[in-house]
Amino acid sequence: MILKRPLFIFISILIVCVLVISQLNFKKLAYNHADWLIKREVLSIFKFYSPQQEKLKTQLDEYMSWHRKKMLPRYINFLGEVDDRIRLLELDQKKFSPEETHQMILKVRSLYQMTLTQLALKIRVLLGDLKVEQIDRTQTLLDRRLDQWRKLTDVPKDILLKELRYSWVGNFEQFLGPLHPDQMRVLEKTIFRLYIPPKFQLAYEGRMNMKLMEALRTIHESSEGESGIERNEVMLQLNSLVEYWQKESQFPQWTRELSKLVTKILNLADKKQIENMRKEIQSWRELMTELIS
Repeated sequence: MILKRPLFIFISILIVCVLVISQLNFKKLAYNHADWLIKREVLSIFKFYSPQQEKLKTQLDEYMSWHRKKMLPRYINFLGEVDDRIRLLELDQKKFSPEETHQMILKVRSLYQMTLTQLALKIRVLLGDLKVEQIDRTQTLLDRRLDQWRKLTDVPKDILLKELRYSWVGNFEQFLGPLHPDQMRVLEKTIFRLYIPPKFQLAYEGRMNMKLMEALRTIHESSEGESGIERNEVMLQLNSLVEYWQKESQFPQWTRELSKLVTKILNLADKKQIENMRKEIQSWRELMTELIS
């Protein structure tokens, strides 16, 4: 696969380290070991020494406790709202509108941002202690991660569109079950609207990496002293970085196109697909309720 199959929009917020955990079959086991999975991802970017890794473990334990108590109830409530809305579609064929779907997707995004922002704030306390050699290593690791996007710029667009189509068929079928011909035709005709050129993604990732490295080097310079003012500057730099990510990660036109596609697919859902979707939502709500307890 050239592109990893992304999770369906209503699942993307459910578990912290989605790209890692989505590859596991045991959702409960994955969540209960999410601190280890997140740690692995963090260490793929930042070079932490052993004492720093112990601090990271402590921060991630606190983060998972927060996530279990604060975010899982939010996810459960949101999925309850989605289920209630789909039930109306099932009972009286009240169709979705693109505007309504767009608001639901924006809420997903809000929950996703809350989840990752809190994680970033937990990790930030460690970044002020990075040595110059660790910062240089981070630069190397970030450059390597950009290579995947550089390679994609050489892949023909028709191949990327084929992969994108495959991904979204999987996204919808994870909730609905097999798509019927009318839904497949809609997907075939509109999938190009969700296409993001690799050069655009490469530029976006490059900007984020540059902003991160600027923050790390500024933090290193200001944190060599021990005054409260300097430490406050460290926190301000990291807060600024989080705010920059929140702003830069918004793709309003893409989100609107996604809203239109999701609306069309949902409004074409047959009775069996709606039943499948409600069962899937209920299974996630039950799982999260169990995880909270």
